[in-house]
Amino acid sequence: MKRILFTLLVFVLCVMLTGCFTSYIGWQNVELYSNITLRMPMGWSSFVEEDLIYILNENSEPVMIEFKEVGVSESNKYYKDFVYEDFITSNVNSNGVIYGKAKIRYENNCLQLDYMFCNGIDFIVWDKTLPQDVLVKISKSYNARNM
Repeated sequence: MKRILFTLLVFVLCVMLTGCFTSYIGWQNVELYSNITLRMPMGWSSFVEEDLIYILNENSEPVMIEFKEVGVSESNKYYKDFVYEDFITSNVNSNGVIYGKAKIRYENNCLQLDYMFCNGIDFIVWDKTLPQDVLVKISKSYNARNM
């Protein structure tokens, strides 16, 4: 009986550990600044333009774009007529990242978009088809060193 319980316990531990290590298989580490990394699906990329971080999917379409209230050019098509109206949901990870859904006014339309706040880097999720579990996984992968 002890042998069966021990074998079962070892099996459960192996399954749990394997799940922890394989949760980001097929994902890549992306360095946003010299001290900040996020994990994203393979094929996604990031670049900085007008002092904003853009995260693109494998088709080079914007998934998330950094949001700043000041210092953004009026010509930026994503934020020239952009106003936060209200936060609908809000969740906090143990790494301090806040994510959820916000009501946003954009070009005189009221939208509900996901957001992710990473300790000073705020992202708006422009891809409305991004599954919530992918956003949660990205938010949990946030890592800042020496901040």
